[in-house]
Amino acid sequence: MEKLTKRKLQAIESRKHILDTALELTKKYGFERASIQDICREAGVSTGAFYHYFKSKDEIVLGWFDWCDRFFKNEVIPQIKGDSSCEKVLAYISNMARYAEDTGVEYITVVYRAQLQVDNEIFLHGKRAVPDGLAALIAEGQESGEFRRDIGAREMTDEILIVFRGTVLNWCWSKGAYSLSDNALRLVARYMAAFMEKDCSAGSSLAFANVRLKEG
Repeated sequence: MEKLTKRKLQAIESRKHILDTALELTKKYGFERASIQDICREAGVSTGAFYHYFKSKDEIVLGWFDWCDRFFKNEVIPQIKGDSSCEKVLAYISNMARYAEDTGVEYITVVYRAQLQVDNEIFLHGKRAVPDGLAALIAEGQESGEFRRDIGAREMTDEILIVFRGTVLNWCWSKGAYSLSDNALRLVARYMAAFMEKDCSAGSSLAFANVRLKEG
């Protein structure tokens, strides 16, 4: 593994500082109202320094994925609990939905829009903390015999995330008119029935209810 020099470590820290500042400002004031000048002033850096690390403000938005991955790696993944793998997966989905709701529909809409406009594949990149955490829970369910083994854990993860992202996109279109958490849990629970070794129609509903009960 390459040893990071002091200069490289400072560069990583500087980029993180600008990113954290930008995400806080755009979340607080809205993406359109928070200018690059505002971000630089709040972060205490020059405009040149900003453009050294980021090509545009849209690229800053994609840093939301870095934020999200750090939060899930440090806070969510170590604390996921459930009486079954199905419950753990649904608890994980619930945390993803609540994270989006806490971020706000306006900002999540900007994140989705930026991903379509910026040449960056991070949205679909599998080797990130969020999809890795979900894949680990699915693999655990396969090992225990709860989930089917004829489909790989990564393939199941990809398909569940497609369902989840579609739910988030519809939530954005509706301007957050309904509970993302409730809808994401319900739709993913229904979809997971196809991955269960046993009839999951009742099991998913029970797991769904248990997750909501524990969260409440």
